[in-house]
Amino acid sequence: MKRSTTYELDPGPKRILWIIIWACVINFVIHLFPISLLSLFDIYPSDFAQEIALDHTGQLQEKLNRANATVEMLIGLVLQMTLAALMVAWVMIREVFRGLARGRQAVVLKLDCYVLLLGLNGFSWGLLMVLILKGFAAFEGSRLGSAPQFTLFAVAGLVLLSLILAFAFLVDPAKAQANLSNMRATRRANGW
Repeated sequence: MKRSTTYELDPGPKRILWIIIWACVINFVIHLFPISLLSLFDIYPSDFAQEIALDHTGQLQEKLNRANATVEMLIGLVLQMTLAALMVAWVMIREVFRGLARGRQAVVLKLDCYVLLLGLNGFSWGLLMVLILKGFAAFEGSRLGSAPQFTLFAVAGLVLLSLILAFAFLVDPAKAQANLSNMRATRRANGW
């Protein structure tokens, strides 16, 4: 009896991963606007609550909402990148064990997939850590430094792309590899 060569996740874990992906997309869309979830529910530290009550212009509350929104988005991005890194690690461990158990011909992913997954993950983590540790001042003097919100959303876009790619290679690595190979062949045929 021949073993099946398709490696797909069961519907249960696949549904959970889809829910996580959609939660990350919703987090991304919510933070397109400087909306803080804490401010929506009027959750402020006690010392700020007194100062906000005394501030009649509303500038303090607006600044606090923007700061909260940025911090919330950064926390969400760190969680998303952690999830993406775990998914990439799982994909690679699965490929190693598949190769050890069934031989080299059973390995589905090619080198370009590993480079894409690890490179995008590493680049996203690097930008995210620079943004967290150094702040927007790290990008001063560059195009990214001129628009802090754009920088944040550029990093968020990379994180989301990394998460989606890791998800695709986790759910159905053979199909993801075939799509990547087709995309490269089309790009070469078009002279890119």
